[in-house]
Amino acid sequence: MLLKYSVQNYKCFQEKETISFKAKKISENSNKQYSLLKNDILPIISIYGPNGGGKTSLIESISVLKDIVSNGKILDARIINMLKNQNQQTEDIK
Repeated sequence: MLLKYSVQNYKCFQEKETISFKAKKISENSNKQYSLLKNDILPIISIYGPNGGGKTSLIESISVLKDIVSNGKILDARIINMLKNQNQQTEDIK
């Protein structure tokens, strides 16, 4: 079960960004929590933000993780080519 997910150096995510699937307090002044499952694990989350904010890149990075865990490799040819190009650009800078 995935409780926390972090991504860094993937597409628009240069700095580390983390999503937690555990419930938090509704506000600082409240003792109430969203508690829908055991151990305060949320069954669903939403991702929102401006256009170009990285929502699709976040979902793609989770898909890459799923491929690696399930199959031992990345299956999406678009992602493989993007990573190769990103690696080549890094090498060109050195």
